[in-house]
Amino acid sequence: MTPSYYLQYNIDIIRFGIISYKLDAYTVLGISSGASDADIRKAYRLQARKVHPDHRPNDASAGEEFHRLKVAYELLQDPQRRQSLDAKIKAKAHAKERHAALDSKRKALVDELEENERAHKRQRATAGQTPQNEDSVLNRIKEESKRLREGRTETILQEAEIPQPSKKSETLSATARLKYPLSLFPTLHSRASITDFLEGLGIKGFDREALIVSAKSSKSNPSKPRKAVTALVQFTSLEDAAIFRAKSHLSDFQGMDVSWVEVEPQTLQSPSTSSAAPSSDVESETLLRLRQIERERLEAAIRLAETES
Repeated sequence: MTPSYYLQYNIDIIRFGIISYKLDAYTVLGISSGASDADIRKAYRLQARKVHPDHRPNDASAGEEFHRLKVAYELLQDPQRRQSLDAKIKAKAHAKERHAALDSKRKALVDELEENERAHKRQRATAGQTPQNEDSVLNRIKEESKRLREGRTETILQEAEIPQPSKKSETLSATARLKYPLSLFPTLHSRASITDFLEGLGIKGFDREALIVSAKSSKSNPSKPRKAVTALVQFTSLEDAAIFRAKSHLSDFQGMDVSWVEVEPQTLQSPSTSSAAPSSDVESETLLRLRQIERERLEAAIRLAETES
């Protein structure tokens, strides 16, 4: 070899020595990181014969490749440098595995999100519902709920009209039912106004807290203002009910349908017999309690229906 070649060799050794910390010596020699010293020497000899500049005089890169091979071999011959290189290779492999695992998780997450989005679109397409359609559905549900509430109120009032076959109850109390159109009695639309109306006529023997009022709209067009009112007035005694029955024929009640929730007690037709009392106080108290429970049930049901509407 010429002196100039050795000069260039020394320069390259310095240059490659500086960058040797980035060099994968195992890759340069074509061996794995677990190779033995004998395998390293054998690989170096084979690679040196291939890339030596004397064997490739016309190849300008032959010298650089040979020097890289030399640096790699010397690096692996140094135990400390080889150990450092092995640690870097392992760390790089572990980092690659972690990145691969993260990429896998990210891909799974992205796939899940995309699948959820596709499923949502399919559901919307199958249902054929846009936000406007959903609003329409909600409106229909509200209208149907309103009709059901009104129907429930009417059913409760109809149940109140069914006679209760109880002979003993005739001696306790009576409940009158008033039906009238608001067009004839525009001010009688609440419990307070009906109470004032009855008391103004001298009718005072009724339970004001138990007075039930229900205003109904037209069945053919529920959206129109309510036209009819039904009121249930429970009298605390048959004498008071008799007074109301007598005054219900006054002109103030003209246009109002007055009837009784139960069968009209005989006492109302003949007030003179109203002094008849039950033969047993225990039976009287029991029937009174049953009547009170039924009244509270009707009142609670009607109030619930009015509150929901």
